[in-house]
Amino acid sequence: MLKTTFMRSNTLTKEAFSKFISDKSIVYLKIAELGAMGNSGGILLYVFENSDFKKFESNANIDVELFETIYSMFFDQKRTKLLDENSLSYNYGGFGNHVFLSNEIEFKKESHHFLFSLNGESYFVEPSNLGVMNAVEKQIPKN
Repeated sequence: MLKTTFMRSNTLTKEAFSKFISDKSIVYLKIAELGAMGNSGGILLYVFENSDFKKFESNANIDVELFETIYSMFFDQKRTKLLDENSLSYNYGGFGNHVFLSNEIEFKKESHHFLFSLNGESYFVEPSNLGVMNAVEKQIPKN
């Protein structure tokens, strides 16, 4: 059974992001550099919080400090450790877009979204840009 159709987006805060990193609950994270194709300066995040699947968004135009904090966390020398600790893989989405996926989940591309199953429930992730989704899909290992 598909758990979710269209998800309400929550505003991402620095406190919430810190919690998701410490809880290791990130499923999908997209960071678009300033000037990137699509949602320039955008952050799109899907997480499990208390067994609920949630979507969060922010943008450098809304909270530049949050954008800089998250960007520096994932693009400094400690990135490998951060990815390992959170069981995330890095995928380049093209034109300044960067996607981090949970290694614990098998993502499958559908027409305009990624689909995954967990504990008998199906969920989907709506990427903010179809071109990014297509680029990332090519990098996902096929089982």
